[in-house]
Amino acid sequence: MKEFPLKMTSSNRHFFEGNIVSLKIVLSDGSYEILAEHADCIFITATGMATITFADNSKEKFLTSNGVVNVIKGEVSLLSNTLVWEKDLEEFIANRENDIKRETERRKQSYQEYKMSTVELAKTFAKLKDKNNEL
Repeated sequence: MKEFPLKMTSSNRHFFEGNIVSLKIVLSDGSYEILAEHADCIFITATGMATITFADNSKEKFLTSNGVVNVIKGEVSLLSNTLVWEKDLEEFIANRENDIKRETERRKQSYQEYKMSTVELAKTFAKLKDKNNEL
């Protein structure tokens, strides 16, 4: 099968660049496969598992989230918020869960600090009001 160049970039890093024979992606209405000499087009990807096939018929699966696939003059580029090889998914999920947990704790602490500063501000205004009434 004929090869074509593919560049994949996530929001925080260059993910993959090389020649492949097939890219199977997930769209909102199902999956779609891109082969060499595909017509120029743009696709919006959905979250799901995608697959690239190499000339030796080996395949690599990866997770992609919302993104864009651009096919122009035989070159394909995939830009996505998230790109993770299937073999790295467990580590990615664990890291993501930890990030969410830390963010939840940070927000809880931030809310508590906000409430405390609101109380302190109310006390300050009350003191100022009392001082103005004394004059």
